Order: sequence, then structure tokens, then C-alpha cells
Amino acid sequence: MRPLLKRLWRMARWVVYPLFYLFCLFVFGYLTFPFDALKRRIVAEFDRSQQRGAQRRRSAPMRLEIGELEGYWLTGVEIADAKLIVPPSSSPKKGALAMLAKSDAAPAKASVIAIDHATVRLQLLPLLLGNVRINFAAQALGGELEGSIPYGDSGDVEVTVDALQLAQVEPLQAMLMGIPLSGSASGNLTLSPKLGKFSKADGRLSLQLQGVVLGQPGKNGKLEVMGTKLPSPQLGQITLAAVVSEGVLTLEDFSSRGRDAEFLGEGKVKLHDSWVRSQADVFIKFRFSDVYRTSDPAVQGLLGKPGDKFPPAIEVAPRSPFPKAKTDDGFYRFHIMGALSRIKTDPAGTKAKPSLRGGRRGNTRNRTLRGGRGAGFKGLLGKPKLGRAAAADKDEDKDEEAKNRDKAVEREEER
Repeated sequence: MRPLLKRLWRMARWVVYPLFYLFCLFVFGYLTFPFDALKRRIVAEFDRSQQRGAQRRRSAPMRLEIGELEGYWLTGVEIADAKLIVPPSSSPKKGALAMLAKSDAAPAKASVIAIDHATVRLQLLPLLLGNVRINFAAQALGGELEGSIPYGDSGDVEVTVDALQLAQVEPLQAMLMGIPLSGSASGNLTLSPKLGKFSKADGRLSLQLQGVVLGQPGKNGKLEVMGTKLPSPQLGQITLAAVVSEGVLTLEDFSSRGRDAEFLGEGKVKLHDSWVRSQADVFIKFRFSDVYRTSDPAVQGLLGKPGDKFPPAIEVAPRSPFPKAKTDDGFYRFHIMGALSRIKTDPAGTKAKPSLRGGRRGNTRNRTLRGGRGAGFKGLLGKPKLGRAAAADKDEDKDEEAKNRDKAVEREEER
């Protein structure tokens, strides 16, 4: 019996000592790891990548700030008090939202996405199959966010959000040009990129917005429209369901039937590997309920009473986009287009130009027939465009230049 015990003891020394060494290596390596240096490295690498992208896009870069960074289990990190600072858009404000925004509004400022607490961890089991996946979870924007993303050319992106507060999403408020929007968002997103490119991904998006209010929340909340303060309309629940195929997100359901307004949307978004450069081509239409239009004298004066034969004040005001946005069924319809970083909204009602109702601008041949840029002797001999027509052509030229610049950047990234 004793020879057997001695033999087992000799074998145990060759097993226990290495295990004890590895245990001490992991424990003391974890306790003495230079997380401060890692935090500075992460911020420096993020700033460097943003600087390169900003030079190509000719825009200001985003910035990342991290308050605290510590280890999380063995393969992750824990972050507290982080901020992602998004610079304001440098392009001029155009479209219907620019007309509705306050004329005396303060200059645009940077948007801040505050992350109270977040964890990022590398999954160990997928490594056995040669895949690298990263799990993340965060408490930010008044709610929670979690999911997993691949590192490399293969793997799905899965993101779930719960009770995110729209009022705390400052980039969304900047996109609306200061028009307040409150409510909560919950849903999930699944994307399967091909060859690591989101511009060719397949997937699905499902999102529910609860208690949406346009304007200041609360019983006495107000919404300022063209200098008139109205009671904040209650939009209620907004449902958004979309399918992604070959990098094109198509809206299947984008609607709301709240107490004060009815809202419908349709269209597509062409995804890009850089999210802010994704191209939107979406039409939305809305109308206010009769209950809301008779709820307050200011509302009656601006939107008109139900059954009135005369156009309401919102349609006869100078520079108002609503006459061209009015449809035959009583809705106001707008076209949302362009890159997400410089969204443009134009009226697309019954009296709008055919190019705005159809979603595509006229081609060169149509401009030639209208006597515009690219026309022959008839166009040169025609009357020069003045005022708004000249400004519209100038805006169109700027949009075409921006699209050409984006295509050039995309070709450079593919190379």
C-alpha cells in the first residue's frame, strides 16, 4: 500500500505544482495588470481611428472619455462613467425641420452619449471553433443595453435594448434640430454581415416606443411650432419593424395611432459600414386628431377647426412647408433622405414636385428639358433662375458633390 501512495505522491507533485503556478500567475497578473495604461491605449486608438475617418469625411471626429476601467472576470473589462462625444453637423440646416426650428435657437453643440456602467468580455467557448465573439452589457441613456458582436469576418450581431429614454439620446435630439421628443424604447436587432461588411448584411429590426410625446413632457408640456406654443401632442406607442436584405433595411411597419396624432411611415435605408453614412429614403405622413385640434385655442388658430373650408394658419404662414406636404386624405407627408449624419426633410404632398413625391430627383435629361444645368442653346437662351429656384439648384449640386465624395471614400476603404 505504501509504495502505491508514494507513487501517487510523486505523480501529484507534477500536477499540483504546475496548477498552483498557473493559479498564482492568473491571480497576481489580474491584480497587478496596468488597467490605467490600457484605458489610455483604448482612448488613443479610438481617437486615431476617428481622426483618419474625419479627414476622409471632412468632418469633426468623435471623442471618447473613460472615467474608470477595471478587470471583469478573466477575459473582460468593466467601464464606469464613459462618454462618447459626437460633434455637431457642419452642414447647413435645410428642409422642413429647419423651418420649424426656433429662429433664435442657440448654435449647435456636441451631443454626449453617457454610459454609466458597462462590461465587455471575450467569450471562451467560441474560441475552440476559431471564432472570436465579444459580449457586452451597459447601463446608459436611462435604460439597459446588451448583446454580442463578432471580431472578424464571420458572426452575427445581436443587440437588445430595454427602456432607453429618448429624451437622453442627444444625437436624436440634434437630428430633430432641438424639437423635444420623450418616451422609452425597447426592442432587438439581429444582423448577419457578409465578409465582415454591414453594407451587405441580412437581419431584422424590431422596436417598440412607449409613451412618446412630441414636445416637453408633462401635463402642461408645450411644443413650439413656428413661434406658437401648443400642448405637447401624445403620440402613444410607435411600432417599428423592418427586415434587412443585402444591406438594405426595408420598413415593414412604422406606425402610431395615439390620442392626439396618427403617424405612418414607409421606405428604405441603405446600410453602410460607417453607420452615419447610411443613406435614408423614407416617407412619413401624419395628421392631428379632431380631439387635439379642438383642445386649445392656440391649436385651433394654428391647425384650424375640423370642417373649416379655409386653410389653417400653419399652411399660409411664410416659408411654411405644410402646403406642399398636404395630401388629399388630410395627412402631411415628408420625405426624409440623405446620409444619417446630414438628414434632409422635404415636403412630399400632393402639390409637391414629382421628384419629391417619387423619392428620386430628376436625371440630367429632365434638367435639360427644363432648361436647367446641362441644357443646350434653348436652356442658355431661357430666363435665368432667381431666388428659390437658384437656391434649390445650388442645394442639389451640393448634395451631388457630397454623394460623389462618399462614393470616393467608399472605394478607397474597399481598396
